[in-house]
Amino acid sequence: MNDDAYSPNAVRNRADVPTFEKGEFVSAAKLNRLASVLRALSNPTISSGLGNDVKLSDSNIHYVIKDSDLTGGSGAKVSGPYRIKSVQTDWVTCRTWDGTTEGATDVYVMKEWKVRCSLVGETIMGYPHTYTYRTDIAPDPLNIVRIDSAFTTLPDTSEQQVVIPPWTVDEEIYAVSGSTPGNAASGLIMIGRSAQWAKVGTVGGS
Repeated sequence: MNDDAYSPNAVRNRADVPTFEKGEFVSAAKLNRLASVLRALSNPTISSGLGNDVKLSDSNIHYVIKDSDLTGGSGAKVSGPYRIKSVQTDWVTCRTWDGTTEGATDVYVMKEWKVRCSLVGETIMGYPHTYTYRTDIAPDPLNIVRIDSAFTTLPDTSEQQVVIPPWTVDEEIYAVSGSTPGNAASGLIMIGRSAQWAKVGTVGGS
């Protein structure tokens, strides 16, 4: 191919890359074309889009990944943010939020498993814990109190616990898609909040 075809400013998808034969004179045009290709491959960028694509140019190589392919290994996809409007036993009722406008439709997002009120017992470090939940002593409608009975066999009485940080109206959360069969929040599970039950008092003791 004529050296004029190897302009260093013509690196595109399927552009010809020069090859060399033994004893051949290596022109500056061919070397510049190789340098341009190496420069592009050394500066990759990536974005999402409607379909998968690779775009090669003089300055970089750009990978476009289809939106529907941007999922976790189990098909989970992060969505949000959502604003919490109310809190139920195993899920929260939310609205979509784009930083300016709140959606008009309720979106139900499952709590992380450890802070769901359907969890009625577990064994932790060899001690059986039995949980009951009370709204009558809750500090507000969003934050139910859990009674942990494990401490009746330890040097204390039953603990009163609430989720920390406390649930608040208009708190922003994110969710991941997943299977939640049999729940009102089927399809979305909360992620990233790092909520835990914490002691706020005791029952029947000091």
